[in-house]
Amino acid sequence: MHIIVTKLMSSNNTPNVFQYTGSETVPAKYVRVVHFDCSVVGVEARTFRECTKLKEVVLNEGLQTIGAGAFSRCQSLQSFALPSTVIDIGWEAFYNCSNLREVVLNKGLEKIGKGAFCRCSSLESITIPSSVIDIGHHAFWFCSSLREVVLNEGTVTHYPQLSLRSVLLHFLCVVI
Repeated sequence: MHIIVTKLMSSNNTPNVFQYTGSETVPAKYVRVVHFDCSVVGVEARTFRECTKLKEVVLNEGLQTIGAGAFSRCQSLQSFALPSTVIDIGWEAFYNCSNLREVVLNKGLEKIGKGAFCRCSSLESITIPSSVIDIGHHAFWFCSSLREVVLNEGTVTHYPQLSLRSVLLHFLCVVI
């Protein structure tokens, strides 16, 4: 697969909106908004890594996987909603997205990879869907603002003790 980038220019003539259709790394300097083409089924590892100005990501239904480090260090990203078709969030996919405040994980998600949300220091609440069966080590490590984790009834079969270790001292755990 290849990435085809459609550039839209901002008022200062810098590209900041991209149509993502493939697997190559996006030029990080100016990307502010990314729209996923309906044909995309996976985000390759480190595709949007260090896109520090990235604020908005519009994902497509049909997307199934988010690769390792795909959105790591996207410092301007504040919210992220996964479509119901995503089944796997890779290793450190959102590592150090320090301004990420809201994440919507939809039913259908099965795996949250090792360190997936590690160092997302602005994340305050997360709801784990009942479809999740595997939460990797350190998935929410150093999420210093995380105060609420909602674990919906389900069959989590792999949940390492350290996944929420840094959070356990600070949060209210609600099982529904």
